[in-house]
Amino acid sequence: MTNQAETRAQEVARVRSYLTTQAAKWAPAEIVERVRASQAAVIEAAGHVPAERFNEAPRAGEWSAAEVLYHVVAVVGDSSRAIVSTLRTGVPSRVRPDRIDRLERAVSLDEARRLIEAEREELYRVVLAADPEARLDVTVFTHPEFGAFNWREALLFVRVHDLDHARQIEQIAAAFAPA
Repeated sequence: MTNQAETRAQEVARVRSYLTTQAAKWAPAEIVERVRASQAAVIEAAGHVPAERFNEAPRAGEWSAAEVLYHVVAVVGDSSRAIVSTLRTGVPSRVRPDRIDRLERAVSLDEARRLIEAEREELYRVVLAADPEARLDVTVFTHPEFGAFNWREALLFVRVHDLDHARQIEQIAAAFAPA
């Protein structure tokens, strides 16, 4: 393996260990609290991008802050629906691949915030009402790098996903900062 591949493999193993260990250790309310904090972090990061450049990529071939937030809404929305479906019926709904889709139209930070909040409130309600030990044998989805997740691990993965994209949006904001 190359040094870069080894580093990535170690990072994946570290994140996977965090997800499995902490999801088993923390109560669902503790996981929800952490996901709410990561949700706030991604929205706060997006607030650092100048509004007039929110839908603009800092460089050709990169994503705009709006596209990153759309990705967060879409991927985490799928994950949320899969968690809710698993808890309600024992069968997860489909989760699309973790990728960026280009936006068809410009969106504002307020619109993206409303979409994220609406998507997640049902998730939080269902998780907080669920038996913490229910349906842990059901795979909610399988990530291509991190593997299969039960609903508690999938919920905690939302936090990891948010924080990763909050850092990405901070880099976009920095690219637009005055010199």
